[in-house]
Amino acid sequence: MLTTPWFSLGLVVLITAIVVLAGIKKQPGIGIILAVIILGVAVGFDKLKLSDIGFSAPKSWLATILWSLGLGVVLAFVSTLVIEPAAEKMAGQPHDLSTLEKMRGNWKQLLLMLAVAWILASFLEESIFRGFLMSALGSLIGKSGVFASIGLLISAVVFGLAHWYQGKSAAISTAIIGLLLGDIFIWSGYNLWMPILTHGVIDTIGLILIYFNQDTVLKKLLLKEKA
Repeated sequence: MLTTPWFSLGLVVLITAIVVLAGIKKQPGIGIILAVIILGVAVGFDKLKLSDIGFSAPKSWLATILWSLGLGVVLAFVSTLVIEPAAEKMAGQPHDLSTLEKMRGNWKQLLLMLAVAWILASFLEESIFRGFLMSALGSLIGKSGVFASIGLLISAVVFGLAHWYQGKSAAISTAIIGLLLGDIFIWSGYNLWMPILTHGVIDTIGLILIYFNQDTVLKKLLLKEKA
C-alpha cells in the first residue's frame, strides 16, 4: 500500500473527513472529486499502485460479470423492498429523493443519471470506499478475521454518512449496502471489479424503477401485504 503507516493513516482521515462533510453539506459530488484528486496526488507522491486498491484483472471476466449481474439484481430488489423500508422505519423519515424526482418519465434525465451513476457512484465511489479505504485500513490493521470486519464496518459507516444528503434513512440503508459491497470486495480477493459492476447494476435498476414510478408501487404493495 503506502510506504509509511502514518501517511496512510493521514490519508484515510483526510479523505473520510472530506466525503462525510460533503455528504452532510449536500455536496456529495464535490467530496468524491476532491477525494479522487487527493488519491491521484498520493499515487504520484508515494508511488501508490492502482493494483494496491483493487484495480487488477480478475481471474475470469465472464464469471465476474455474471456474478455482478446476479448479485446486483438481487441486491437492488432487496434494497427497495427490505433495506430501504427498514431504514425509513428506523429513522422515522422517508428517503429524500428530491434530486431524482424530475427523472420520473423523463428519458433524457434517466440517461444522464445512469451516466452519473456508473461514473460517479459505481466507479469512483467503489474506488474510494472499498478500493482505497478498505485496502488502506487492511494494510494498517490487517485483512483477516476481526480486523477485516473492523475495516468493513468503518468503510460502510463512512459510506453511509457520505450519503447523508438524502436524509438519515438513506445514510442507514446506504451503510447496509456498503457492508454488502464490502463483503463482495473481500470475497473477490480485494479486487474492485465485482463491487464496481454490482454497484452499477444496483443503481441502474433503482433508477429505472424510479423512472417508471415502480419504486413507489412496489413499496405500496409491500405495505398492503403487511397490513
